[in-house]
Amino acid sequence: MRLGVRPGRARAAAAGDIAAMVAAANDLTAAGRGPGLAIGVRLYRRAFRAGDTTAAYNLACTYQNLGRHRAAVAWYRRALAAGDASAALQVARAELFGVGTPRATTTALARLRGLTRGPLRTSRFEREEAMLLLASAYLDGWLARRDRAEGVRWLRRAARYGSAAAAGLLADLRG
Repeated sequence: MRLGVRPGRARAAAAGDIAAMVAAANDLTAAGRGPGLAIGVRLYRRAFRAGDTTAAYNLACTYQNLGRHRAAVAWYRRALAAGDASAALQVARAELFGVGTPRATTTALARLRGLTRGPLRTSRFEREEAMLLLASAYLDGWLARRDRAEGVRWLRRAARYGSAAAAGLLADLRG
């Protein structure tokens, strides 16, 4: 398993080391093409079957980068079901915009609201991104019924959370 994978990592992956499998798959799928891609996908699947949820998330990202959005959403959902909270934002975004899955605006908005406050272990970035997506949906009015007050409320919340983007958008709205 050369193809750009460090020899020690390749041996560890071949021996069944799950973390090494994911690391080797990361190396192999980075280019997004070539013979290493298929091997990397197999390693991600094998690591996920062995219990590594990061492998499912990374495989979803790989499919998304390849433009295979249905496969990406399916793997984000698998990662989420296995306990990877980071996948929730990606699933919500796919449902909101209808990419790789039928558009489910109500479900997506509820999922985004849950990300902003829920018990899921999400990063600050993911919470901030969820707030900005909610603000955009309400301010733009094409994903949800236009509601300027609700959109501004989400922008203010994101700005209080530390979002420079939200603070800039609020300043633009003021004038």
